[in-house]
Formats: sequence, C-alpha cells, structure tokens
Amino acid sequence: MKSMFFVTVVFMICASVSFTGCGLINELLEPSDISLLVKDTVPPVISLTSHTNNQPVGGIFTLEGTASDVGQGIKKIYVKVGTNDWKIASLSGKYWSYDVSAGTNLMSHTLFIYAEDKANNYSRTITNTVVRVAMPSLYAMYPQNGIITNMTNILIGGMTAMDTYGSNTNVMVQINGGVWTQANNLEDWTNFSFNAYFLQVTNTYRIKVYGTTPFIADSGLRTVIVDNQPPVFVSVNYANYQTVLSTPYQLQLLYQDSMIGVSNVYLRLNGGSYNPIGYSSPYWISNISENALIAHVWKSYAMDRFNNPSYTNQTVIFRKNFTIQEFVPYLNGMPTNFHENGSGNSIAVSGDGNTIIAPIPGKKVIRLHWDGSVWQTNIFAPIYFPASTYFGVSIASTPDGNTFIVGDRNGTNQGGYNTGYVYMFKKIGAAWTTNLFYPTDYSSGSPDFGFSVDISDDGNAFVVGACTDSEKYSVGGSAYYFKWNGTNWTTNKFFAYDASGPFEYFGHSVSITPDGNTFIIGAKGKSAVYRMQWTNNMWITNKFSGAGTFGAGVSVSADGKKFAASSPSSKYVYRFYWTVSSWTSNVLIVHDLATTGDNTYYAWKLAISSNGNTIVFSDYYNSEMKILSQPMGAVYRFYWTGSSWTTNKIFPYDPSMTMFGYGVACSPEGKTIWVKGDKIYKFTSEW
Repeated sequence: MKSMFFVTVVFMICASVSFTGCGLINELLEPSDISLLVKDTVPPVISLTSHTNNQPVGGIFTLEGTASDVGQGIKKIYVKVGTNDWKIASLSGKYWSYDVSAGTNLMSHTLFIYAEDKANNYSRTITNTVVRVAMPSLYAMYPQNGIITNMTNILIGGMTAMDTYGSNTNVMVQINGGVWTQANNLEDWTNFSFNAYFLQVTNTYRIKVYGTTPFIADSGLRTVIVDNQPPVFVSVNYANYQTVLSTPYQLQLLYQDSMIGVSNVYLRLNGGSYNPIGYSSPYWISNISENALIAHVWKSYAMDRFNNPSYTNQTVIFRKNFTIQEFVPYLNGMPTNFHENGSGNSIAVSGDGNTIIAPIPGKKVIRLHWDGSVWQTNIFAPIYFPASTYFGVSIASTPDGNTFIVGDRNGTNQGGYNTGYVYMFKKIGAAWTTNLFYPTDYSSGSPDFGFSVDISDDGNAFVVGACTDSEKYSVGGSAYYFKWNGTNWTTNKFFAYDASGPFEYFGHSVSITPDGNTFIIGAKGKSAVYRMQWTNNMWITNKFSGAGTFGAGVSVSADGKKFAASSPSSKYVYRFYWTVSSWTSNVLIVHDLATTGDNTYYAWKLAISSNGNTIVFSDYYNSEMKILSQPMGAVYRFYWTGSSWTTNKIFPYDPSMTMFGYGVACSPEGKTIWVKGDKIYKFTSEW
C-alpha cells in the first residue's frame, strides 16, 4: 500500500502544476525505478527431496532439494544438524545439496533447513528426522546435483564407507530411469566411478550402495542439465529489405537462450569480419554510420556461455531508394528457370529495358517483352536441333529488342562439321524471320563460331567470335564481321595480326559500337585486346596488352572511345579511354579478392554503360555467401564520378537464388542492372 500511495501523491503533484508534460512521472515510471517502488515481500519456497523424514542413513549422507523465488532469486540455503551451527549448502540453479556426517553412534538426528532470497525474505523451516543405522555411507561427489554443462559424456563418482558394522559389496547407477548398472569398483568400493552418457536436456541419475547389512544407501534422484542447445534468434528491429536512409541507424537484435543465457552476439557487414556488439537489455545493439553502400547485408549469430553457436541470421537493409524485380520464364504454361548454356554473356536487354532475352532449358531462348500491360513471351529454338548443345551461349540485341542474334558454338553445318552457328531473329510486323550464319571456309574441327556475339543498333552489322579456330594456329581463334549492304550480307574474317602460337583464343569476347564501325576483340590466351575501327575505307587496329587472361571479357562504350576488359586470372578489370591523342587505362580492383572463389570466371560477364562511366561485372564463384558450401556469387558496379571510382556490390538476397551472375547487362545510363541467375533480377537505384 505504501508504494501505491507514493505513486498517487506524485500524480496529484504533477496535476496541480501548469506545464506541458510531466518529466517526473516519466522518470518514476522507468522499469528500473518501479522495482524500487514495489518491495519484494514474497518468501522463497524450499523443498527436501532426499533424505526424507525417518529415513535410515549411514555415517555420511547428502541432503538435497530445490528452492525457488518469484522475486529477485535465491540467495542462500541454510542447514543445521541437531544443536550444531547453521551451515550454508551448495546451490546450483534451483538445486541445493549439503553433505552430512552422522557420526558413528546409531541414533536419530534432527535436521533444519530454510532458504533466504535476495530481498532477505525467509522461507519456512523444514524440520526432518533421519535415523543413523548400520548401513553403507554414500558421498556422491560428482557431478554436483543440478549442474549445467555442455558435456554429454560425464563421469559419476564418489565415496562409500561402512564403519565397523559390515562391508560394502556393490554400487549401482541408474541413468534417466533406465536399467541399473554396476559402477567401477575402486579400493573395495571405498571409491567408485561410472561413465555416463546424457542425451536429454534435463537428465537424472541415482546411486545405490549395497553392503552386508539389510539397508541400502540411496542418493535419491540427482539432476544434470546438458546445454548443447544453441541460442535462438527472435527478432531484429528492421524488416528484411527495408529501406533505411537515416545515418546513423541502430540495429537491435534479440536472441534468447533458455538455459544459461547469451554471452555474445557477433555481427558482420557484406562479407567483412564478424565482430562482437554491445548489449543493452534486452537487445544486442550496433550503431551503423556507413552510408556508401547500396545495401547492407547483415549476418549475425549468438553464442551462449558454453559457446554453443546459433544459426546465422541474415538481414538485408537498403541504404538508398532501391527496387528489385524478378523475372521467371514460363515454358508450356509452367515456370522454369533461366539456363547457363556455355560461357558467354547470355543475356540481352533492350535500351528501354522492356525486352529481355536469355536461354532456358531444352536448347531454347526466351524473349520477354513488356507491351505496356503484360509481359509477352516468345520461344526460339535452333533449326539443327540435335547438335545444338550450346544454342544461347551468347546473345545480343538491338536497342528496340526486335532484332537479336543467338550464338550456337557447336552447331553442325551442312557438311557435318561442328563449326557453329549464329541465328538472327528479326521481327517484321507481327511475324519473325530467321537468318542462319555459319563459316563456309571451315571444313574440319570445331572453331566455336558463335562463342561470342554483338550487334549494332540498326542490326545491319554484327561481330562473331570463333575463339578455337585453328586456321592459323591450333586454337588460335578468329572473328567475323558481318555487314548488310542493302542487298546481301558481306563478311570479313579477322585474325590477331601478331598471332604467334596456339591457344591464344582470339575472339573469346567481342563488343561492337552502336554504329557498327568499331568493335573490340578479346584474346585471353594472348593477354591482349584488339580494337578494330573502320576509317577511310580501311580497318585500323590497336592492340592493348594486360596480365593473365586479359581479354576474357570486353564491352565498349557508344562512341568507341572507352571500353572495359577483364583478366579473370588476375582478378582485374581494366577501363581504357581515349584522351585527345593517346589511350589511358584504369585498373579496377575488388578489395575483398580473398572471397572470390574460382577466378577462372571472374568478370567474364561484363557490361559497360553508353558513356563508359559505369562498368558492371560478375563474380559468380564469390564465396562470401554460401549454401551447403556452394558459393552464391556477387555482382560489382563501378561508377566514375569524374574524380574517383565508387563501388557497389550486389549479393543474392535469398538462399534460393542460384547461378547469380551468369550474365549481366546495364541500361545505357548505368542506373539499372540486370543479373542472370536461375531467374533474372533487375536492380534499379539512385546508386
């Protein structure tokens, strides 16, 4: 009643003062202050489980029981034997125990037990009588009753005695109410041990000692709690994929552990290192000031006091206005997935983003087109189906999405050779026409014609890579340039002008400008890139050299004066640009290279914006995020601000996303990115 009266008085005082709000009430009603206002007057509760009233005992026995308190908790358990002094029992959680020496005289002993809580309230006093008789004595030394451990293999042990009235003959142990099993005999049963295996969370064990007298010493049920259960994630204060624009912002993570509590929570950002964070009841908190990244991919886990780790929780927070669209292909009315059909950059997107073309299973290519109200679907298949294993290995489209070419690098020509094909599909009115291109100058082997392709804006020029062409040298490579002259298609075939040996892979990657007069050819086996420009009725060639497999991927800007080229083995992407009279280059390096997995395919998939200031590439073996030990990949976006490069990194945001980064494309201005995986993902942001 005193506490209620005190609060009432405070309300009356605040109500009589003329001002807005009442800070005093707010302060008094803080949870920490309420505990001061409401006094804990509830006494604890104590029970005795062994040894019960009038139970026979030996010279040494153990009193055991439980104690609980609804207030601040148990402080101490007190035990007194006869007229002796009060002693303090051992306390573990709710379990208490006390070892009693009953002497050698066969007589009764009166025991007194009570509990004290942390608010100095006292329980009732238990009065109990035991009878000292000629029987074995049992001292259960370990494990302590009520102990909490993370071990499942535990040694049970103790001591026994019989005084002068006989001898001990056996010690038996029972685990979790199972069969009784003999303990290990040490020194004529004066010591014993037993190897126990505890499976459950709360386990019981019981010990009995047999001797030459009629009585049996019984430890009673003793408890062992095994905590091998991890903490559990409960909540975080932001919804997954929520946009948080404020800086700084605070993460509040709630974890629970039903046994002994959470000891630490560890947090990492976007593949960085895990670091412990602070605690402010009931949350584990971290203040975040980073604001350069587009998205924060947070991973966290908790450890309890036995170092049991929780499952890792992931929360994605967008730091900028950001939208994502997912595209799922349908075949015969059923959802399917996009397919990786070889190693080319097999995705094409129209300039306005309303047309997407990519391969699907079954040696087919799908075209998705937004007509203003729904997405329309067209399915395209190769003419020579049986040998067209790689139909869709490379795809390129005009900006309107109505003309596109598809590479089929091992298509069989009419002579029966796996020379490869390129298909041109063109929409005229409501109908589609098909043109088929293949090398007529090749009669043996497999040049991989169609391994890479790109097309001009008007569809009247395109370039094709045949990177294993062996006409000059074994797997030296070649490239073909096709041009429509108004009547028919003309063809030019190119080799590296300085070809010098096998396995140069000239034509491994190609990219053409919108006007069709400049194109780039990569030769990853030669660590070189070649720029071909039609000037004054002739082709002018520039060669650019790099390191490792430089030339594995290339992409050129609209004016042809900037282009990007990758070197997967070095994990570099280069940007070359023309400055009035000479070429200059930048080397773009990902700072977390240690997490990139198999660098064979690092940045093979590469795209550049029209102005050449945005470069997008994938690392689809990036191992920062894994499912069942398999890397899930990542995509990088580099943007030139005019004075420096900024980097954005995009991870799969759902564990079901696979093949993330098997193709990339970007809009002309570089603000929208498409990433091909099992689905196609469109990311749009202010970046």
